[in-house]
Amino acid sequence: KQINGTAMGTSCACIYSTLYFGYYERKILLPKYKNNILLFKRMIDDILIIWNPTSPNNIEWTQFIHDLNNCSSLTWETEALSTKTHFLDLNIWIDKQSSKIQHSTYQKDMNLFLYIPQHSAHPANTTKSLIYNLLKTYKEQNTDNKTFNQMCKLLYQRLRHRGHSHITLKQHFKTSLNKIKHKHNQKHQ
Repeated sequence: KQINGTAMGTSCACIYSTLYFGYYERKILLPKYKNNILLFKRMIDDILIIWNPTSPNNIEWTQFIHDLNNCSSLTWETEALSTKTHFLDLNIWIDKQSSKIQHSTYQKDMNLFLYIPQHSAHPANTTKSLIYNLLKTYKEQNTDNKTFNQMCKLLYQRLRHRGHSHITLKQHFKTSLNKIKHKHNQKHQ
């Protein structure tokens, strides 16, 4: 039961929380742990950090979590330090062989994938736009082409389950993939 603060779900709640915590992170956390934090990305109440231990027992991490939870009456749920994690709609990990950061699309098990059904009254271009933008997102999210192809197949299957015809989907996918490939080639020239 919420007994103080801005009511959850109101349009200003995220703005207040982002401003409030943003001030705390810029004035306290980031300066204090500047030698430990290689990357700090936050989206409202989700934080991704690439952490560099600077002492043998890494006491700074414990202090950081204490400071993180000391800014308000709320507490943050934190994971133990790891070389892999989920952040928003990404799986992120450090490849052991190359030491490079890799990423792929993350989708929650509870996601119902309730895309616009075929019989919807939406304009036809809505489905084209949905397919193009999701495929473009999957291309950006996946460092491995094999995983990108798996996501394309899953999207196709999910749209078929929503009643879309094979012929229409095949045409939209082909057009979208060609457009994405063309833009990708232009970007890397």
